[in-house]
Amino acid sequence: MKITKIILLVFIFVLELFIASFADDKIVNVLCYHRFKLRKITDKEKKKWGDIYAIKPEQFDEQMNFLKENGYNVITMKDYIDYMYEKKEIPEKTVIITIDDGYSSIYEYAYPILKKYGFKATINLYQDFLPGGKNALTVQQIKEMYENGFEFGCHSKSHPILTKKEKMTDEEYIRFLEKEII
Repeated sequence: MKITKIILLVFIFVLELFIASFADDKIVNVLCYHRFKLRKITDKEKKKWGDIYAIKPEQFDEQMNFLKENGYNVITMKDYIDYMYEKKEIPEKTVIITIDDGYSSIYEYAYPILKKYGFKATINLYQDFLPGGKNALTVQQIKEMYENGFEFGCHSKSHPILTKKEKMTDEEYIRFLEKEII
């Protein structure tokens, strides 16, 4: 069962990249990750909300190896904006790797794997999770990754579900959104 799931995930990943290879040259695929965990993600007694977005480091390594072995060009969001702003031709097979939230597993697992393949990523943090909560990146870890070419962006202030308005007037909701994303 475990092997079947891994094979299925790798197959889906490869299929998505294969389909994307027929897309317009200006299309850049974004591979978004959140959390990296060693244990079995589907353990029901340990399952938490963040697990539905988790990937095992070995699977992440396999995916990065696939990108490297198949000649994919990995860029950051800033690189992409620069390509668009300067109207430069985007290289074929270009992808952006983003990692959301700011879990410490980014530094522990993803960062060494990305470095191994010479890739950079754009990491989107939310303010209330930092600095240094139990499972959060530390300031020193962020600084090290930044100094090694990784890019950081904002993923909101408190990571709310922005599509849920819940008992707010339109004006209250607009003020709430402004506080979260500006």
